[in-house]
Amino acid sequence: MSEDSSIQGQGRLRWYAVHTLSGHENKVCHYLKNSADALILGDQIGRVIMPVEEVTEMREGRRTTTRRKFLPGYVLVEMELNSETRHVVSNTPGVTGFVGGQGGQEPTPLRAPEVERILGQIERKTTAPETDSIYRQGDQVKVVDGPFSEFTGTVESIDPAKNKMAITVSIFGRPTKVELDILQVEPAPPKT
Repeated sequence: MSEDSSIQGQGRLRWYAVHTLSGHENKVCHYLKNSADALILGDQIGRVIMPVEEVTEMREGRRTTTRRKFLPGYVLVEMELNSETRHVVSNTPGVTGFVGGQGGQEPTPLRAPEVERILGQIERKTTAPETDSIYRQGDQVKVVDGPFSEFTGTVESIDPAKNKMAITVSIFGRPTKVELDILQVEPAPPKT
């Protein structure tokens, strides 16, 4: 099986984007999966996906990982398009229609590169950026979280294994070394 056919699915299964009411993506996924099972459409409706990604960020000085929808208002359905499957999807509570299928036209399946990009983004875990590729010793950074928020400092050392860095900031006119998580800083804007 070629890589393209594995992305597009087995046989006549193709990926379609379905527009949903805001906040109803999860309900639509569950309903479609249950409907496919109940109506014995398992060979005609494959995977149903609400595209989410894991995002790691700093909140109130703590590293948190959350799952965030990166295509809010949409669900992806791998299906064989026929009158029965189209009816099931179109009449699912919370579905407003297929993307590319307005005005009585046939819904347009997603192209293989679009599916690859979306599925790749779902499978990839979004974590803190690699510190050694972004920051170097001597770089100016701005603290964006924690007790030193809004301070600007100079990178002294980087510990990529722990995603930590030591920077020197000026507190009361004295250089002070502080250790921060990589997510607590961003590149400092250039001085004007």
